[in-house]
Amino acid sequence: MIYLVTTLSILLFILFFFLLNVVKSSVQALRTCNMAMSTITNPDLDDEEKENIVQRASLSLLKSFASILFRSLLSLGGSVAPILAFDYFNYVPMQATYDFMSRLDVIIIATAIVTLLYLFARLFQYTRARLCPSK
Repeated sequence: MIYLVTTLSILLFILFFFLLNVVKSSVQALRTCNMAMSTITNPDLDDEEKENIVQRASLSLLKSFASILFRSLLSLGGSVAPILAFDYFNYVPMQATYDFMSRLDVIIIATAIVTLLYLFARLFQYTRARLCPSK
């Protein structure tokens, strides 16, 4: 039963992580950083223009930080739900689940499986895009 709780928890975390677009938001924050850095090093802009652009970028980064933090916390909360539910109904104690999930072998195996699933998903997307290009 502890395997079921752990699997549900990990799958729900991944599901929420992607449904809430945490990765997309992080990529957007990195693009904002790169844009701000290129603005600072642009010799064609005067200091006042640079400062205005960088200030807007810094506000955007603060908003991105709050968004990424909120989305990540929602993902984490979603992953805790099955642990709490199984504990509440006395199927698997919460501490036993956390102890199991904290074992090094479980962490390594779960990381390997999630990484392989991610790589297969990316390969599938790449193959599908090559075989069925959009018009």
